[in-house]
Amino acid sequence: MITSTMLTPIILISVAAVLGITLDILITRKVKNKIGFTPLSETKYNKFWHTQFKVLLPLAAIILVAPTLPVSPENLPVVRRFLGILFICSATWIALSAVFLGRFFILTRYDMSVSDNLDARTVHTQVNVLVKISVIIIIILASTSVIMMFDSIRQFGASILASAGVLGIVIGFAAQRSIATLLAGLQIALTQPIRIDDVVIVEGEWGQIEEITLTYIVVRIWDLRRLVVPTNYFLEKPFQNWTRTSADLLANATIHVDYNIPVENVRN
Repeated sequence: MITSTMLTPIILISVAAVLGITLDILITRKVKNKIGFTPLSETKYNKFWHTQFKVLLPLAAIILVAPTLPVSPENLPVVRRFLGILFICSATWIALSAVFLGRFFILTRYDMSVSDNLDARTVHTQVNVLVKISVIIIIILASTSVIMMFDSIRQFGASILASAGVLGIVIGFAAQRSIATLLAGLQIALTQPIRIDDVVIVEGEWGQIEEITLTYIVVRIWDLRRLVVPTNYFLEKPFQNWTRTSADLLANATIHVDYNIPVENVRN
């Protein structure tokens, strides 16, 4: 039998969830009317954004009414911590989805299949690297936020930070090459000595840039082999980039013909 004590939190949670769902419907309708989705973009929106909002908005409304729930004082911190972790996970889900959705809408405006795709390759390179950086930052912030919700871990972290001077120097020397590689990936994204789909000659191999990450670059060789090169290679060693300023390729062609052939006709 449901008592009045049990009925109050049920009503509050139900009303909060309904308000969250209603707000989600209003936001989605407003966005669709303002942007005007194509079938593909609407599918991506529902996958990367709408589904997450269906969870986050009702959960946020429930968290707001959580202090008014008739929970015993000793259990209230546990409930708040649990709801807080759920909210952080949902917000992280939303942030990652926003990054991927933004990448989709940006890259769909730049077609890589056109003949002169220099601008498209520039945008694809920058966006893909910045997305990887954003994902790493979001995950680190979310993990730190969850960990800091526990008092014992927070106190342990404070003691670690208090004595982090020497430890930071040791870790810095140990991870020097890893940090240099990450910075090289960021530098390549900004200065762009290479781009996605660039034609390059690396270590005597002719191929195209297939993938650029923060730590390594994949070159697709002409015979479909893959050459994996550290990112700092392209900042420290010389290489040939045949499509640095244009998507056009120049090459020599040798034609063996008879001495009596009309040269002007061949040229035309």
